[in-house]
Amino acid sequence: MRESIDETVAKIVAEQFELPLEKVTMNSQFMDDFKEDSLSMVELVLAIEDVLAWRFQMTIPKRSKLSATSSTISRCTPSGPGHERAPLSTANP
Repeated sequence: MRESIDETVAKIVAEQFELPLEKVTMNSQFMDDFKEDSLSMVELVLAIEDVLAWRFQMTIPKRSKLSATSSTISRCTPSGPGHERAPLSTANP
């Protein structure tokens, strides 16, 4: 079964911030909840962009302010012609 975008982003956040996956929710605020700094946020965006481009052919538009798991996912866009965005999952498997 293919992992959803939601699950993939949550796993990247957990890995980048060295957190248990269960601590990362759709409402997690990166800087407030996890006490991450701006350098950590840059590293997170780069990691998410790499994986989304490879697995889902999606990107995060430049100049997007990412502050939470849900805002990160909602800003993901298809990165090529013919790619339509599927609805995002809000339920946990």
